[in-house]
Amino acid sequence: MIRMKSIPMPQPGEPVSSKPQLDPIPVTFGVGKIPIVDGPAALAYIFSVAQPPTYLSNPPADINPKPSLVRQWVLPLLAALSRCIYLAYIYEEIRGTEPYGGNKGNVMVVPLMSCAMWFVDDGQPAGLPHYLLGSTYVTGSNLGVAGVDALQKRRLMNAWRKETLLDPPLASFDPPRVVPPTTDPQFFMAPTLQEEVEKLLLGVLRSEALANADTGDLNRLLPETLALSLVETWATIDQTIVSAAVDVADKAMREPYEAIKPPLPPIDALPRDMILDNKKAALRTTLRQALSSVMRIVWGNLGVLPTQQDDINKLEAAFKELFSVYYVPHYYLVKPDPATQTSDLDFTAEVPIPTRLAAAEVLWTALWTTATRDNMFQMAHRIYWWVSAEEESLKFASGMKSRFGRCAETHPVLIVTQA
Repeated sequence: MIRMKSIPMPQPGEPVSSKPQLDPIPVTFGVGKIPIVDGPAALAYIFSVAQPPTYLSNPPADINPKPSLVRQWVLPLLAALSRCIYLAYIYEEIRGTEPYGGNKGNVMVVPLMSCAMWFVDDGQPAGLPHYLLGSTYVTGSNLGVAGVDALQKRRLMNAWRKETLLDPPLASFDPPRVVPPTTDPQFFMAPTLQEEVEKLLLGVLRSEALANADTGDLNRLLPETLALSLVETWATIDQTIVSAAVDVADKAMREPYEAIKPPLPPIDALPRDMILDNKKAALRTTLRQALSSVMRIVWGNLGVLPTQQDDINKLEAAFKELFSVYYVPHYYLVKPDPATQTSDLDFTAEVPIPTRLAAAEVLWTALWTTATRDNMFQMAHRIYWWVSAEEESLKFASGMKSRFGRCAETHPVLIVTQA
């Protein structure tokens, strides 16, 4: 349940500002006010202002050891809150304490988690902690309007928590800080979400399905210029042609190295589908940067395909670097293990191959056809719309992947630290 004003919702893919749509209630907490906009947070607030018994909050002087307000009050309170929230959301309708009409519980609408945040102020009597309970919101509307899409409400909540809870405290830093950390050129969105978006683009290079929803449902979130065709589905590049081009590049790089006399140490290539999962090789970071360079441009375009030649060239150059990093083989020394009579690659450093640049250019020419360019451009921009709409069926970066401030801790930690 969230408090909403009765005005039109933003459309999927549109930039979301929560200010016109949500209607928080200011409540007193300590010496200030905090905004409450969703049902779980409201219930958590009620539990947070409940007063502990006197023997805990002001124990007699002769009691030793002193009782722990955290262990004996805050944590049991959190357990009770979690149970109450579960009971409040598990059934669509209840009468008294029983589900109405025999309806079965739906665990998918129950908040995901609850939490307690506290810190001890030495200036307080008996070192009592400041604390506040919190819970992840669920998507529901106190207006009961069926047309309000759950995904849209989740987007509003994400925007509200960022604008109302995260941005003001970050602005108080000197120098001010922002979300995402735009001072770090590595990120153009929430770091955890950006990594998921990178994986989606990697799926595009592999011609993998990015989502499991029907084409019609996915197209509902896209502008007509990016509609997904039933014929092409997820095909962006012929993988048979890719394999042939990679073999040519491998031969052009490996044969000159192996022809050197006296023989150089043996090398082998790290399979490209294992790069992103290999945290030992610096190549993983290089690949992530190349993936993000493409998607940073797409996000800068707000999901609109470029039409100006300079913009097309810029995106094409980013793809060219990505093709070089991902498709052109990378070689490492073979490291034998006598104990197991097996061998592994030494990821300390990549072996430089003098013919690499030439091989990369040949591969690019073979793969980057007009059809491949159009497919890659379109699919990358579709990702923008699907991720912005928090499409649940995405293989990565779906609506279930955390955006800013979705977790149960966001509200409590920012309020408590300002208490």
